Amino acid sequence: PFVALSSVLNHLRAGIWHPFSKSAGYTRLSLASADGGEERLSVVDRGVEILRNFAVLIVDYGFHPPFEGAHAWKSHFLRMSEAGVVTTHQLGWDGPIRKALLQSSPWALAALVLAVTALWSLRRAREDQARAREVTLIAGLVVANVGLFTLAGLGRDPGLCFNPRYLHEIVPWLAIVIGARAAGLPWTDRAVGAGFGLGALALLLALLLPGGLRDPWLARAPLLLAFAATFALAPSVARRPVIPATLLAACLGWSAASQGAVDLPASFSVRLQRAALAAPVNQRLPDDAVLLAPLWLVDGLGPAMLRGVTLASPTLDDGRAAPEIVRRSLERGRRVFMVPWGPSTLYGELRSEFGVRSEVDLGLDREPVLLVELGSELRAEP
Repeated sequence: PFVALSSVLNHLRAGIWHPFSKSAGYTRLSLASADGGEERLSVVDRGVEILRNFAVLIVDYGFHPPFEGAHAWKSHFLRMSEAGVVTTHQLGWDGPIRKALLQSSPWALAALVLAVTALWSLRRAREDQARAREVTLIAGLVVANVGLFTLAGLGRDPGLCFNPRYLHEIVPWLAIVIGARAAGLPWTDRAVGAGFGLGALALLLALLLPGGLRDPWLARAPLLLAFAATFALAPSVARRPVIPATLLAACLGWSAASQGAVDLPASFSVRLQRAALAAPVNQRLPDDAVLLAPLWLVDGLGPAMLRGVTLASPTLDDGRAAPEIVRRSLERGRRVFMVPWGPSTLYGELRSEFGVRSEVDLGLDREPVLLVELGSELRAEP
């Protein structure tokens, strides 16, 4: 009933029946490139692209294609290292590795396998039919959501999130599948404690490697754990059920330690960096001004709205509304500023159409990050 209610609410709100999507764009699929290209793909090429998308989102984010062409915009916050792992960065700040689902939650591979097998095995099993229907429904939702984002491509990105936040909704479902399908394992205090401790210790030791937060081992080790724990569930291996229980606990230990020792501190650093980046912009913005800036900067400038400042991020609609916003604001005597970051043509067109009144380097990075006032009568500030 809750899934049906969610579907109805989404249909009333956004005209879609998908119960867990926030806009129609998330369910709009086509035979064209899922990365935003206009060229229609052959069936074989489309199949290869879907497999690559699955690998990037689920297995290893290092399978992502180079950050150029249709993916060039991601280079503002992601870079590919020589070791083949993707790391996060922005304006001189270097963050941890971007992870796929299994790199973030290695136990999820066992859950995904159990979810898929549940779609047909539970219907034939002589066990509680209510439990069978419950797990089958959850398995269907998991497969549907993974399939949706795999088909939708890599055009949407979680930004400076270090984990696949678009797949976070399926994590509780996967946990339920583990609980229901692996209930027969000997979840003793000794097995769980030893496995969890070893997994957490492995993560902490990996942080001591030369690469630190960006060492390739942090991207490879959880995959080894994931495949080991899943293989241990095979009937020929599971004759000693303490082994899969210990390995699944090790996956949980690695995941928990990764969140606590890597992702949470890095997320806090992102918040501090956003505040530091927003401060010099906020100081230079007069009351009742209009600012066009990238989303990462607008996020930290919310308090400026209390002074009557209007915030807009042109890249959200590819700059379609930006000229009208600037024109009407200038007509009403408001001062209009922009921080050119992103597609150079977008901000270049605004410069050409409205002229530049002043510009100043905010000193946020080694490369100039300018605060530009649109208008006329160019005057450079120190």
